[in-house]
Amino acid sequence: MDCLRIHVIHQGKTSFAFLCIAQTSDLPADVCSFLSKQELAMLEQFGSEQAKSAFLLGRYSAKTAILLARQTLGGEDGPVCEEEVKRLAKSGLMPNIYIENGIFGQPIIRFLPKLTGTVMSEVIFPFDVSIAHSCHDSAAIGASIVFDKAFPIGVDIENISRTPSKFLAEKITDDEIENFQDKELGRLVAWGFKEALSKVLKTGITLPLYFFHMSPIKITSDTHKLFVIGYTGEFEFFSQYSCVSRIYKPPKTHSQAFCDCECVLSIVSPKHCLLIL
Repeated sequence: MDCLRIHVIHQGKTSFAFLCIAQTSDLPADVCSFLSKQELAMLEQFGSEQAKSAFLLGRYSAKTAILLARQTLGGEDGPVCEEEVKRLAKSGLMPNIYIENGIFGQPIIRFLPKLTGTVMSEVIFPFDVSIAHSCHDSAAIGASIVFDKAFPIGVDIENISRTPSKFLAEKITDDEIENFQDKELGRLVAWGFKEALSKVLKTGITLPLYFFHMSPIKITSDTHKLFVIGYTGEFEFFSQYSCVSRIYKPPKTHSQAFCDCECVLSIVSPKHCLLIL
């Protein structure tokens, strides 16, 4: 699993967000080690193995990010290391976190009685979560970001290796992707931005797509150890938000079904917030 601490800066105030990206090979063999009783019941409602895998990846990546965020309440602010992620996975705390679906399907963090009264009580836990996943043949990938409620953030992840989509061709306008030579990739990036915004709004894409229209997406050249070329964009009707997208390539140590693929990871945040990965 890849996990990052993100510095969120606005008008001199700094907060943190935690991004976790997980694949099927990252999941513990025993789902009871990280699902709550309520989530175990939810899992049984899915008919396909692919849907179950996506659900598990969303919950596992989200709970890892939640526990990383919890540590900041105790004053820890160092970089995220692999050993720490593994320790949290074995801490036994995950089943006491219940991620409930809201009325629009938005994830809501609940802490079960065993943790009430600690630093993880809902009253003083100042973080929220956004969850995304993408499926590819028999494998899946999930991404979650936990963020300060004062700075709402949405995340989406899409597999680039999918076949050309007639759906996206009908939903994305030519002017939004005019800077892309690869129009199919451009449509995928634009769709990821719209999905991420819908999660910030906590409604899903229930509005006509006209209201999610974007200015032409820009291509950037900055890189990060986990990401290659990226993109930025702004919305016509939601000008208070901006978005950044990066191409994520899973490490070779991850699931073979995904290691030769790339994904578009998109993050939407308030326009005047600076995100430092």
